Amino acid sequence: MNIEMPETALVESLSPAQQQTLQIVKALQINARIMIMDEPTSALGVEETKSLLEVVRKLTSQNIGVIYISHYLEEIFEIGERVTVLKDGQVVDTGQVQNKDMGTITKSMIGREGSLFYHRDRVIGNALI
Repeated sequence: MNIEMPETALVESLSPAQQQTLQIVKALQINARIMIMDEPTSALGVEETKSLLEVVRKLTSQNIGVIYISHYLEEIFEIGERVTVLKDGQVVDTGQVQNKDMGTITKSMIGREGSLFYHRDRVIGNALI
């Protein structure tokens, strides 16, 4: 898996990315056919995220199923085949990623257009618009 970590290192001394990778290696060691990753990049930096997404691609190319839970929609569009949106514990949308766009998924997640969710006041001179 192209990982570098000391063989004698304690898990607590590993970086978050190394700990994530170690969990994946452990699952592969027992021949897991499906992996569930819940917000796997939330504690990772940019380069670590790229590495993890590459690992996910390798896993799926080896017919290992990956259920990837994330609020980072860019990742879903980068590695996903199917997407399911849950809101308040209920399925509100599901389908092929290639048939979705960021706006559609965001609307499913928050229940309204993203542009309506955020309101930005503009100040021109001393006037609030």
